Amino acid sequence: MLPLFDMMLQAQNGKAMEAMAKQFGLAQEQAAKAMAALTPAFASGFKRNTANPYDFSALLQAMSSGNYARYFEDMGAAFTPQGIADGNQVLQQIFGSKDVSRAIAAQASQLTGIGQDILKQMMPAMADTLMGGLFKQTTGQFPSADAFAATPMG
Repeated sequence: MLPLFDMMLQAQNGKAMEAMAKQFGLAQEQAAKAMAALTPAFASGFKRNTANPYDFSALLQAMSSGNYARYFEDMGAAFTPQGIADGNQVLQQIFGSKDVSRAIAAQASQLTGIGQDILKQMMPAMADTLMGGLFKQTTGQFPSADAFAATPMG
């Protein structure tokens, strides 16, 4: 499976970094640092969900709805009120509480020097985009068919 950071880079036909930077008033390097600091927490959250059959089932159900694919294709949709609401649902699913999400943003802020408020706003958009990417990857719609083959699991 493609690493989550690489998946984020491929979102919106490779323009995800630019979209995030523009939306949050960051330089692209700052957006890259923020995403790099946040993706390990997302990876851990998804991994934790796969360990519990109930959580994993709920995650798969949400992902298989296909509703998140649009966020992977157009990150602008992830910045809308509906996109933020959908992203917050994903954050609730994978992290369990707003306190955990806030702690992740606080830690990423310390690592990157980017304000915690900006990181908290980025997280729902990232959640939407990652769910869309996972949906596209599991259904064989991912832009780079060779991406999976290049991974150790491939």
